[in-house]
Amino acid sequence: MDERKISSLLCDYSRAVGVSGMERTTISTKLRSDLSNYMHTDGDILGNVYGFMHGAESTPRILVEAHMDEIGMMVTHIDERGFLGFRQVGRWPTESLVSHPVVVHSDGGDIPGVLGITCDPQSGQQGGISLVTQGTKPFVDVGAHDRDTAREWGIRPGNFISPWPSCKKTVDGMRIFGKAWDNRAGVALLVALGRSLSTVGHPNEVVLAGISQEEVGKRGIKVAMNRLRDIDVALVLEGILGTDTPRMDPERSTDSRLGYGANVMLSDRGYPWLSRFVQDVAQCHGLSCQPSVGYGGSDADEIHVREGGIPTIVIGVPCRYIHNHIGLIDTVDFANTTRLLRHIIIELDSATLLRISGH
Repeated sequence: MDERKISSLLCDYSRAVGVSGMERTTISTKLRSDLSNYMHTDGDILGNVYGFMHGAESTPRILVEAHMDEIGMMVTHIDERGFLGFRQVGRWPTESLVSHPVVVHSDGGDIPGVLGITCDPQSGQQGGISLVTQGTKPFVDVGAHDRDTAREWGIRPGNFISPWPSCKKTVDGMRIFGKAWDNRAGVALLVALGRSLSTVGHPNEVVLAGISQEEVGKRGIKVAMNRLRDIDVALVLEGILGTDTPRMDPERSTDSRLGYGANVMLSDRGYPWLSRFVQDVAQCHGLSCQPSVGYGGSDADEIHVREGGIPTIVIGVPCRYIHNHIGLIDTVDFANTTRLLRHIIIELDSATLLRISGH
């Protein structure tokens, strides 16, 4: 894929709506439609999407998975002045919940709003304004005159709220600002990989899976793994926290720099021979990759302990500012990760699996 197609694909998925729990009628539909151009697809009631690619052999059976959902909010109440209370669906840092534009997905359609918080013009030094955070919760302002107006617009408790979709390129066009790179980077990789594999032969069976509700307890992958049997190897695709920003603690951070290739996670989940194989493939084909000791959980937590144990590895694209409204991603990293995944699939036949696993 050229840079223009990569940018278009990434922006399409960044802009797509899919707060945990509402994937089925939003991003799930889009992903299934895109994958169906290259393979047979199916889905389930939770909104999980499955694409099946049959190669020269039926084994090994490789699962390539990415969770589709994004962090958002849900309306909990409307006060008498028309302001919306909410709870988070997933988790953002509290500091990021100020003055960002959002979309309320009401019964009557999408309604623009902004995250607000109480300000005290008297508390700042030299006439400045400071935020009142003690005992004060952020709220959503949709510009309604009062509670009745908000209700007339179709707003109800239980409506989802998502960040305002925005995608902008950097001056050189190589990097993209957008929302939800965790994990729309991974979802876009599914589509790019499916497109790439449709033009070549591969010695295995591949299942591409878009999974719901990872951000709220890894619910979707539990349902998916009840359905998908006899998986021999799993590749979990993620947007991974970029650590190349000011004031990152060098004692806690790991190499995850924009422009330096795919992240290959060494700590997920106890299969060093698999991470060694992935790094060897990258080296053989001249692809940059960044072995990383990461933090946090992913769907790999659920996958690798299923059946008799499934060798699993997390591979991802470094993204600055994940779990915030806007992040930054590098299209070169995305292209390199797509090529790496393609070579992994092409080279992972039964003999290779037996050789590298020792079983």
